[in-house]
Amino acid sequence: MGDRTDWDDEQLAERVRGYYQHPAPSEPGARERLARTLAELPAPRRRAPLVTWLLGDRMVHLHAAVVLVVAAVMLVAGFSIGRLTAPRWPAASASNGLGASPKAQDPNRLVEFVLVAPGASCVSVVGDFNAWDAAATPMARQGAETWVVRVRLSPGRHVYAFVRDGERWISDPWAPLAPANEFGFRNSVVIVGESAES
Repeated sequence: MGDRTDWDDEQLAERVRGYYQHPAPSEPGARERLARTLAELPAPRRRAPLVTWLLGDRMVHLHAAVVLVVAAVMLVAGFSIGRLTAPRWPAASASNGLGASPKAQDPNRLVEFVLVAPGASCVSVVGDFNAWDAAATPMARQGAETWVVRVRLSPGRHVYAFVRDGERWISDPWAPLAPANEFGFRNSVVIVGESAES
């Protein structure tokens, strides 16, 4: 047979072709054993047409679509959770200086404005509900430093401020602030809810 290094390429190719053209005889009964073994194996699971479609060349596009859908769901969920957990400023709360009680057959609600102003000689509340008139809604002193007034307001958003001693405008420290107005001052905001009877 000789050393393989003695063969040229043509001889080696001819020898390999010969092996493939004349396969070695199989062992008696080998085909039958192979057929029985294959028959005993569980049938391969067929992929559903959707799975076959997904695993094709569309998989890259599917991944991008899934990422976009998940991002959109997370954005909507985050926005919803933010709205649910955002601080709410009730129109009627003893802790924020504002109180309200419904009046039968009247959609307006009584809102109590409170300001602690040590040393003030007079305080009033001004807002979109009294044409920003400092003389329209004076507050009454309660104790040495607290000023109080109750005003009936319609449901909705109202902007207001306090005026101390007829000239100094003060935002309510217990209420949210509106954006700065043309004078650079930030008024306070109160949200008046619907009456319980309405």
